[in-house]
Amino acid sequence: MTLYSLKAVTYSYDMLDWDILGFIKLIAPTLPKGENPYAFYLGIHRQNHSLLEYWPEGYEFSFLPGYLKKNYDVSIMDGFIGLRMKAYNALKDILEPLGEFIETKADGEPIVIFNLLTFGQEDLDKCEIEYFEGNPVGCSKVQFVMDDVKNKPVFKSKLHGGSRLFCTDVFKQAVEDNGLTGLYIDEDLDNIFAN
Repeated sequence: MTLYSLKAVTYSYDMLDWDILGFIKLIAPTLPKGENPYAFYLGIHRQNHSLLEYWPEGYEFSFLPGYLKKNYDVSIMDGFIGLRMKAYNALKDILEPLGEFIETKADGEPIVIFNLLTFGQEDLDKCEIEYFEGNPVGCSKVQFVMDDVKNKPVFKSKLHGGSRLFCTDVFKQAVEDNGLTGLYIDEDLDNIFAN
């Protein structure tokens, strides 16, 4: 089994024009009492927060114009996966056990944002963790425990703060079989750059 890093295509735009600060202010009143809304959002991937339960009813987006020029099916957006309906229909059975689907619209078109809630277990003996003043600050080499990730078609890494996404052959094959565009699936797990 081969593992891959999931990335946006080089020189591509995120799918959505997402006003993050405005969104944080909008969900702030719905968060548990005492929860800092900025810390909640910044920790969403690392701490596996559900976003679906706080999603504002009727909240919609606009597509970024640069994204529409290429008309991709999928977008990797800072730890989220944006899915147009072709991609959602092709990948929903694979993704459903791994996270949550947030149904919304962009410029009136139905889309789905996938919030991945599944970590892959890193093989710490084979990972190279970078430290600054005794504190971990990054990971220059990541390896996963194959027995842990073999049944997780898509997963994220705690060592990368939960925002880098990885996949197995199962996900890669589904993307290829359905002709989905917008993803760069890289065998180099440590290269943070796209093609």
